[in-house]
Amino acid sequence: MKISCVGLTKICFVLSVSLCVVFFLFIPWVKHGSLYPPPLLGCNGTCRSGHLETLLEGTRLPPQRHNGSVAGWKNYSAQGAGQSEEQLQIEDVFIAVKTTKKYHSSRLDLLLQTWISHAKEQTFIFTDWEDQELRQKVGNQMVNTNCSAVHTRQALCCKMAVEYDKFVQSTKK
Repeated sequence: MKISCVGLTKICFVLSVSLCVVFFLFIPWVKHGSLYPPPLLGCNGTCRSGHLETLLEGTRLPPQRHNGSVAGWKNYSAQGAGQSEEQLQIEDVFIAVKTTKKYHSSRLDLLLQTWISHAKEQTFIFTDWEDQELRQKVGNQMVNTNCSAVHTRQALCCKMAVEYDKFVQSTKK
């Protein structure tokens, strides 16, 4: 059997690519000290409710009676959280709603009619567009970020930076 130079080159190329693929597939397992991939855990091994309840045992909030509004948070204290006995007031809460011009009427109207109406002084709406109608509804609680409306990392970081600056200026907890 005669193999041409071009055929031999193709065979060598295919063999070298396949060896590289096999080699790179085994690198993560060799780094962890095993030649076999780690076994996949089934949901029944990690998602049992008893297991989750023991993990969440120390993080539960004390039971409080409230009438369904923000008034139930007036005298909340962070006793079980391992912090000092500092009283948390509703005025200390900072709520940020990040939105874009496209959703001003469809999403914000619903929020303004429901829970934002109960915590108007604590809620700040961060948007990328100066909307006079929204400004009339919420006043100084609307913050125009002057950031791009696209959903890229740079635009989201810009919006988050404005949101963080406003939080720091507010001196809320």
